[in-house]
Amino acid sequence: MHVLTSTQLDPANHKSIIDIQNESYEKKKGKRRASSGTVDEKAPMEIDIDMNDILGSGGEDAEMEFKPLPESTGIEALRAKLHAKIALLRSRGRPVDGEAADKEDLLEERRRQRGAMRERRRKERKEKIRREEEMKTKSSKNKQQDKGQPVKV
Repeated sequence: MHVLTSTQLDPANHKSIIDIQNESYEKKKGKRRASSGTVDEKAPMEIDIDMNDILGSGGEDAEMEFKPLPESTGIEALRAKLHAKIALLRSRGRPVDGEAADKEDLLEERRRQRGAMRERRRKERKEKIRREEEMKTKSSKNKQQDKGQPVKV
C-alpha cells in the first residue's frame, strides 16, 4: 500500500501527470528488478540489475516519451463528432440513397424486391415456353419438308 506524504500533497510542489509519469519511467529505466527462484522461503533472493549496462545506451525503451493529450475543443465539437459517428454506424451496410427510416420501410422494400423477383421469373418462364414452342414448330416444319408434305403457314 502506498502512503502519501505531506510533500506529495503540498500545493507548492504541484506536478502534472506527465511529470509524474516521466519520473516513474526514469526510475524504472535506471534499475529493474530481476527475481529468480527462491532457495529458502525465509530468505528470498533479490538482485538489482542496471539494465542500461545490459542493453547499452540505445535500448528499445530509450525513445519513449510521454506527451500530453490535445486540448479539447469544446462540447459542440464533441457532440458533432458523436452524431457523425452515429450516422456512420446507422448507414453501414445500407445504400445511402434508398435508406429506410424504420422497420415498416424495410419491410416494404423487401416486398418490392420479392415482387420484382417474381416478375422477372414469370418473364423468364414465358420466354422459355415461347422458345420451346418455336423449337417445336421449327422441328415439325423441318420434318414435314423432309417428307415432302406442304407446310401450313
